Amino acid sequence: MSLIDIVLFLFIIAPIITLIHEFGHVSGSFVYKATHIFIHIGRGAPIIKKNLGYLQFNINSLYMLGGGSNYHFNHDLLPYQRALIAFLGPLFNFIVFLMLLFLFGIHSDYLLISLAIWFNLWLAIVNMIPFQRKNKASDGLVIWDAIKDIYTNYKMNKVDK
Repeated sequence: MSLIDIVLFLFIIAPIITLIHEFGHVSGSFVYKATHIFIHIGRGAPIIKKNLGYLQFNINSLYMLGGGSNYHFNHDLLPYQRALIAFLGPLFNFIVFLMLLFLFGIHSDYLLISLAIWFNLWLAIVNMIPFQRKNKASDGLVIWDAIKDIYTNYKMNKVDK
């Protein structure tokens, strides 16, 4: 692995894969009619801001350090809707993982392709683990909380009858 490979992965490939993950969440928020969608890639001060209707997109100065997305709705989401939006980020990464694996095989001759394959899988798996860091819940925790809400509502409705 050369220094050029590391730089290309950190500064180009990883941010693109992160963007794919966030587009997964955004696709779900479109389905449930979000009134405002905010996507950011990286941490730090914004270096690029783009508004496209109700979609705001920022690329921050440390753009290689993750990303995130937030949505606003004029209505409360049902638990399964929250779970689906959370699930779509890892699902998009898993689909890209499978596509790259199908196209290039498990042992690609190109290191950057191999890194992209495995980083997509890693991002899909790690984001499905339920955890919270500071005030940010992982996709897995959002899904877990939604499942608990569905179960609690089911039990309450069953008791009421």
